[in-house]
Amino acid sequence: MSVESRYSMELQTVQCRIADLEGRLGEIRNSICMQTQEYEKLLNIKMKLESEIQQYRALLNQSQSTIQSGGGSSVSFGLVSGSKSGSGSVSQSGTGSSTSTTT
Repeated sequence: MSVESRYSMELQTVQCRIADLEGRLGEIRNSICMQTQEYEKLLNIKMKLESEIQQYRALLNQSQSTIQSGGGSSVSFGLVSGSKSGSGSVSQSGTGSSTSTTT
């Protein structure tokens, strides 16, 4: 076997290996892209939920301060489970001083 043919075979082997590694690299890049998109979606959901939690806390604090000061309003909080937007409902009505929370 001549030196030239031996190098040619080794070159083919290396080229096949490079092509295989490039294919794997492409798959890994695609996987990373998909994971990054999923992470961004989850991060956006987390930020929206944290914002809603802050709103509910502010409403709860406001209703507690109203109750402690002798206000006569009734506040009802309903969290709707299973909704995509995560939004709940808040209603105020009538007289008296009752507060109810539903989860």
